[in-house]
Amino acid sequence: MHLRIQLALLLPVIMLMTPNTFSAEPKRPAWSGKIQQWGTLREVMHGTTMEGQVRLSKVMDTPHVYGIGAPAKLRGEIVIADGEAWIAEIRDSDRIDTRQTDGSDDSAVFLAVAQVPSWLEVRVNRDVAADEFDDFLRETLRSAGLEDSDTVPFVVEGRFPSLDLHVLNGQCPFAEEKSKVEGAGPPHRKSYKHAAGLLVGFYSEHGAGRITHHWTRTHVHALLETEANDRAVGHVDAVTLKSGTIVRLPNRAATSK
Repeated sequence: MHLRIQLALLLPVIMLMTPNTFSAEPKRPAWSGKIQQWGTLREVMHGTTMEGQVRLSKVMDTPHVYGIGAPAKLRGEIVIADGEAWIAEIRDSDRIDTRQTDGSDDSAVFLAVAQVPSWLEVRVNRDVAADEFDDFLRETLRSAGLEDSDTVPFVVEGRFPSLDLHVLNGQCPFAEEKSKVEGAGPPHRKSYKHAAGLLVGFYSEHGAGRITHHWTRTHVHALLETEANDRAVGHVDAVTLKSGTIVRLPNRAATSK
């Protein structure tokens, strides 16, 4: 499915006057507040877990699922958007192969997913620098009444003035011990200017070592459409937002808190 069609299916864009005004998708149930996770970043960084913990097809049968992860043996990056999974893998040392998968033949060493039937939507009314991203998410979550949820999924849609990402190549770049997997090496890194697409991520105040690295409160993967009409998937190292970008937060009813 073409990416721009995917984006249109997620939620019609609603013009909002301020970043503190939200609109929910009608006639859909609220988010339960649950996150499913297999593996942790701590295990990945210590190199204690390299084999697949869950087959992707297990979570893709659930409607409206969003998630991020890494394939078995840390051979790439995974992003799931509304039940559609994409994997980026390094081939021939320096070539990245990005493909869509039904999950039946792919497993993840680390995977975090949430089923989000209904989103709250906000249009960013100012530019956000890369070093402001975490604080911006925290304030936006508070505005949406989600400050009591320790870990919250989110989606960002738009054109990003700058975006740096990496794709794992058999070892975590921050691991205390380097992987002994044959052919493992440093990740492939790439920087984009004015990239268009989706970010899927999780914000967590107390998730260090579990779902986020110790120096950040967010863990974000990207699904981009490049100028060559190809797909790009990877772990986001830094991203800037421009005014007009759409941020989606889960619609969580007060009764479910």
